[in-house]
Amino acid sequence: MKKLTNRMLGTLATSAVAVAIACTGAPAAHAEQQAPTARPALSVQPFTAHKCGSVYCVNVYGSGLHVDYETVARANNGAMSGYVNAQDDDDSWHKASGYFAVTSGLTRLNIDHSFSNNSTFCGGVKSTPDWQDYKDMVCVTIHS
Repeated sequence: MKKLTNRMLGTLATSAVAVAIACTGAPAAHAEQQAPTARPALSVQPFTAHKCGSVYCVNVYGSGLHVDYETVARANNGAMSGYVNAQDDDDSWHKASGYFAVTSGLTRLNIDHSFSNNSTFCGGVKSTPDWQDYKDMVCVTIHS
């Protein structure tokens, strides 16, 4: 019984998802004992990453290894125009918005993409929607 209980009392944490298994049940006073009952509980934690470069500030929103969207603003809160860009570190994924122009504030790009653990997510604004590294990218690490 001790080995079974030790195996069932554990916590596995991957990403921002924590799976906890709790055991209930005590030895019965009679010959017939009931096995412990395992009850999984899932908890997905949202995340926000914020980082500023010399020109742009990028906020990344999601949960676990999944990025929902990013927002971009000028570090000095000034005007900006171009294409909001997002890409991973190994150039296997890229997304760009349509052309935009704002006098102040921020702009948003929906990402809806799951990344590998410890991937580098880069975002910002550039003058073309091309898939290439560009000046003033702001990068954060997506990790569990």
